[in-house]
Amino acid sequence: MTESRRLGTRPSLLLAVGVIASTIVAWLLSQSSWLALTGPVIMGATLIGASALIPQPDVVRRKAIRTAIILGAALLLASAIVVMQDPAWLPRLMPILGGGTAAAVATIALRGGSS
Repeated sequence: MTESRRLGTRPSLLLAVGVIASTIVAWLLSQSSWLALTGPVIMGATLIGASALIPQPDVVRRKAIRTAIILGAALLLASAIVVMQDPAWLPRLMPILGGGTAAAVATIALRGGSS
């Protein structure tokens, strides 16, 4: 595998690990409303980290990170709303949110970070 291909797969691998880890954490901590939000925090951090790993110039990468911070905050707010209603729903929601974050990172990478 060439170096450029390996660099291009790092954001995807980080997102895959982040989705699995955040789902497991949310599932394990679903008994406590506020501890269950650790899962979405992990996913938000993964989103920002994956955006930082996109192989683009620095200006584009900074735009991608700003966009990822906004999406991460929205993800955390949406998760908090779900947790206030019923914490048992959060582990079921995490893979769906993970798919959304993966789509967001892919869109950022394909557009070159423009928002």
